[in-house]
Amino acid sequence: MRAARVLIALLVLAAAAAAQDKPKDPPKKEPPKKKKVDEAKKKYLEGVGKSLLKSDAAAIAALFRKKGKIELTLRGIKSGKYREKQARSLLAAWMKKIEPKEVKLAEVGGTFGKFKMKYKVRADGKVLDKKIHVYLEIEGKSWLITGIVES
Repeated sequence: MRAARVLIALLVLAAAAAAQDKPKDPPKKEPPKKKKVDEAKKKYLEGVGKSLLKSDAAAIAALFRKKGKIELTLRGIKSGKYREKQARSLLAAWMKKIEPKEVKLAEVGGTFGKFKMKYKVRADGKVLDKKIHVYLEIEGKSWLITGIVES
C-alpha cells in the first residue's frame, strides 16, 4: 500500500514537472499599428496643393526656407539647388508655363509630401500626369519647403 502511495506521488510530481516544461503558446501577433499622420503637416501640405492648383508661385515661395538652398527639379528648368530668391523666380517661370488641372495629396511622409498632379503645358497643349514631391524641414514649430521635385 505504501509503495502504491509513493508511486502515485511520483506520478503526480512527474505530471507537474511535465506540465511546467510544456512549450507555451506563442505570443499573439498584434496587427501593425497605423502610423499617425501629423495633422498639422497634412494641413500644411494641403495648402501647398491648393497653391499648386492656383499656380500661386508666390504663396509657395513664401514657404521656402531662407537659409540654405532649395532643390528644384521641374520640367523645363535645369535641375539643381538654388538660393531662395532664384528658386522663387524659377518656380514662378515654371508656373507660367503650365495650367494645373488637378492636384491631389497622395502621401504624407516624414519629411515630404507627394502630390499627383495633372497639368497642361501651355506651349504645346500636352496634358501630363506627374508626381510632385515637396520636401520639408521643420524650423522651430514651422514647416519649410527645401525642395520641389517632379517625376
